[in-house]
Amino acid sequence: MGRCFYGLVVSAALVLGCASAAPPEQVQQSTVGDLGDGDGFAGASDFAGQQCVDGVDCMTGNPGSCAAGKVVCQGSSLSCVPASTTQSCYSGPAATRDIGTCKSGMQTCIGSLGACGGEVLPAAVENCFNDLDDDCDGKVNNGCPDHFITGTPRVLGGHGLATGGSAFSLRCPANSFLTKITFFGDNPDQYLSGLDIFCGTPTLVRGASSYSVTIAAVTATPASIRGVTTAADTSTFDCGTTGLIPGWWTTGVYDNSPGGLDKLGMFCGSTALTLSATNQLSLTMTKQGTGTPAGYAGLNPVAFEDDCLQGEVLIGYEGRHGNYFDFFQAVCAPLQTVYK
Repeated sequence: MGRCFYGLVVSAALVLGCASAAPPEQVQQSTVGDLGDGDGFAGASDFAGQQCVDGVDCMTGNPGSCAAGKVVCQGSSLSCVPASTTQSCYSGPAATRDIGTCKSGMQTCIGSLGACGGEVLPAAVENCFNDLDDDCDGKVNNGCPDHFITGTPRVLGGHGLATGGSAFSLRCPANSFLTKITFFGDNPDQYLSGLDIFCGTPTLVRGASSYSVTIAAVTATPASIRGVTTAADTSTFDCGTTGLIPGWWTTGVYDNSPGGLDKLGMFCGSTALTLSATNQLSLTMTKQGTGTPAGYAGLNPVAFEDDCLQGEVLIGYEGRHGNYFDFFQAVCAPLQTVYK
């Protein structure tokens, strides 16, 4: 034990120098950490004035599996060769590693660490048109459009005599909208006196690269109101149930004196669906139809038009009614997207 061989004596002995002979059990131990100068890796300064010993444990200064190595002596030069030539790597958030589509990569350990090749990192948002966990949070297609609901109803300004008749309300069930109306006339008095509403519930359908909508008929309760009607004198306005073309705007004519609804028309909105880069679904509606109502000429007619806002749909009508419609209001509600 008269010679001090680097790597065969623990760091305490290195501090004290060769004058402090190490016990036999310490001689067999490997160096922990760097080789003595606190810089984290094996270098020439670690062997100043000492004999290099091949195979002594050393630390490369790299993290992970690339950290541990063995000393290799070559004349006056030495190096700390890592025990592993490659190691697994991942530069994304730790919680996403090997979750969903995210995968670890590999990097080389020789010298400085190599690039992390082959890793798959989380997508900023999900790809809504596959069934994979692209953002690697453990959930598939979270944040993608799922279905529609109707929000808080908005009653539009009324037309007529707010004191006549009795209050009525014809509204579609929750999460549905008007697809068709049929109204009935009172020929002797020449007022509109009855109304049927028809509703549809939208279902959002995911395609290969875009969304579409199907409509299923649903019945409102109540779905109709009657006064003095003439069955033969009816008119129908129908938006249909093909695609997202809801009832969206209403026109009519009200008799200012003595009062009563003379004409009515419900018209549709063609709706374009657009999915943004952040998976937000927007609805852009365009008016369909001429806006020309049907009914009677009236004595002192006052025309009106009530439009829902962009993103809203017609969900019904309310007001006051006796033998005919004394007061009439359209009701809209926002059609809202619910996300997964």
